[in-house]
Amino acid sequence: MPAPTLLNNRYRILKALGEGSFNRTYLAEDTHAGNGARRVIKQLKASNVKTDPPSQDRFLREAATLKAMSESHGQLSHLSDYFVNQGWFYIAQSWIDGTPLSELVTAPWTEAKVTQLLISLMQPLSYLHHQQIIH
Repeated sequence: MPAPTLLNNRYRILKALGEGSFNRTYLAEDTHAGNGARRVIKQLKASNVKTDPPSQDRFLREAATLKAMSESHGQLSHLSDYFVNQGWFYIAQSWIDGTPLSELVTAPWTEAKVTQLLISLMQPLSYLHHQQIIH
């Protein structure tokens, strides 16, 4: 199901970013932020609350946990909102502007550069692991 152009009376969908097995992602403008803040909106495809109410409970618990963790660790994308719209689950996260990894890896990397990247990735992953979150 494609996302409406305005979600939760707040997020104006600007363009589709991608689609995977479990979600679709969109770039959106947060119309309540006042400064044209961008958000990544994830529409979860796994289930529909109209047909699977236990999934809504699980989604709401997990989203609340993710929100609390994103506020306590500087390297995690800030979870700004989560909601259900027309029976579908959505998560809104801060948009982090930058260069995609696929564009950065255009030539062979040195061992030092690979090590630096892995160390920077391990810090937030270690934090999530200690919070008993699997990513």
